[in-house]
Amino acid sequence: MNATTEDFASDVTVAFNYLKSQVYVDKKRIALIGHSEGGIIAPMVAANDKTVGAIVLMAGTGVEGSELLKQQNTDLMKMGQISQDTIDQVIATLETIYIDLKEWRGTVDEQKELSSKFGILWESMPVSFRGTNGREHYISGNMGAMLSPWYRFFISLNPSEYLEKMECPVFAANGEKDIQVEARQNLQAMEESLERGGNRNYTIKSYPGLNHLFQECETGSVREYGEIGQTISPQFLSDMTSWLKNIFSEK
Repeated sequence: MNATTEDFASDVTVAFNYLKSQVYVDKKRIALIGHSEGGIIAPMVAANDKTVGAIVLMAGTGVEGSELLKQQNTDLMKMGQISQDTIDQVIATLETIYIDLKEWRGTVDEQKELSSKFGILWESMPVSFRGTNGREHYISGNMGAMLSPWYRFFISLNPSEYLEKMECPVFAANGEKDIQVEARQNLQAMEESLERGGNRNYTIKSYPGLNHLFQECETGSVREYGEIGQTISPQFLSDMTSWLKNIFSEK
C-alpha cells in the first residue's frame, strides 16, 4: 500500500495522454469512467487537464476520506445488528485515530499512543468484527495498514478540492444499497462541490436496489457480491451510454 490515490491519478494521466497521441482517437471525445476510488481519481485528473471530455463517477466519493470511512464502518456495523452505543464508541475511537494519523511524525511516543488506541478499539469492537487472531495481531495488522502511505493520504483526501474545478460534463451515480460509499452523503456532497465551482453541466442519479458494484441486490452486503449472477445493472449501463452519446454528440 505504498502507492497513493495521487499516484494512481498520475498513472491515469499517462494513459490519457497516450490516447490523445493516437491518430485514430478523437481527442475531444475521451471520457474518464471511475468506480469507487476511481471516482475521485477521475476528478483529480480532469481538474488538472481541461481536455478531458467528460467524467462518469460510479460510487465516487464526495466527502473527505476519514468521513467516508467512518460512515462505512457505521453502515457495516448496523448491517451486523450492532448496538448504537457500541457503534458510537467505535466511531469515537476511530476519530481520535484519524486525527493522530493526519498529524503523524512517527515518534516512539506516537507509536505507543496509537497502539494503545487500537487496543481500545479492539475492546470496543463487536467480537464478530475483531477477527480470529487475537488482540495483538489486530493491533499490529491495523497499525500496519493505517500507517501505509495510501491510507494516510486517503483519510485527508477531500474530493471537493477537485470537483470544484470541474469544467467538463459530469455524471455521478450511486446505488442506494451501497454500504461502502453511502449514496446520499456522497452524491449530495458532489453536487454541492460542482455547484460551488460553477459547473451546471452535471447529472446526479441514485439507483434504488443497487449495491456498490451496481448490481441489483437484496441487502448490499459485501458477502452478497459474488453470489449475484448479474455483473452490472442494465439500467445503469443504458443511462450511462445515453448520457455519453448525448454529451459527445454536441462536440
